[in-house]
Amino acid sequence: MPAQNKKYILPLVLVGMLAGLAAIVSMGDDPRKVLGGGDQKPPSHPLTISTEEATKQWGAIMKHAAAPPRGNPSAQYSVVEFGDFQCPQCGKMRPDIENAMKQAGDKANLYFVHRPFPTQHKFALAAAQTSYAAAAQGKFWPMYDELYSHQDDLEPGNYDEYAKTVGADPKKALEATRDPKYAARIKDDSKFCDNLPILQTPTLMVRDNTSGKVLAVPSGAVEIKAYFAKAPWASPTTTAVRN
Repeated sequence: MPAQNKKYILPLVLVGMLAGLAAIVSMGDDPRKVLGGGDQKPPSHPLTISTEEATKQWGAIMKHAAAPPRGNPSAQYSVVEFGDFQCPQCGKMRPDIENAMKQAGDKANLYFVHRPFPTQHKFALAAAQTSYAAAAQGKFWPMYDELYSHQDDLEPGNYDEYAKTVGADPKKALEATRDPKYAARIKDDSKFCDNLPILQTPTLMVRDNTSGKVLAVPSGAVEIKAYFAKAPWASPTTTAVRN
């Protein structure tokens, strides 16, 4: 190979590698894109369950909810968040979700279902297990806030300090990451989400408790923001007892 051509090869290879890395980073938390690779055709199933199927599966979904209702337990609407404590998009969407819940007032309550992606996020599983240990002590929502507020610092060795902050047992917070009971539950929840399917975080479900129907399953920042702009609780409605 002529020497004059060799000097161009290395820069071109580096450019190609950087372009590929940038493409992977831009894919967000859709594991099909990250793990599928290449020019593979997308799977035939969607990223999220249909509203009709979500309505049918509501009872099972509630059994997998990690949290008690955050808000009025007799609210007209229930909002389920499928999230991952280390998911960057979940972290970015937190202010939007919180603002939407404030706007809803006593018309809506929020539940949380874990959908950790351990293959993408190193500490997703450990954080989820710690939140379950906090839930057993009645401290799920304080720990939920604490974990999201330390999204870039979720090494398990820090969980005892986070537990102290929210009034939970520090020792149990550390032990949770090694507890097979919590690991098994997270695995079961993750499998359940895959089968629904819920394959992307964040994903929300919004249910009208009066009709018993799931109204929407927005997934990803763009869809969720658009849904909140026209959320049903933005208009005057009557409060109904949750089914």
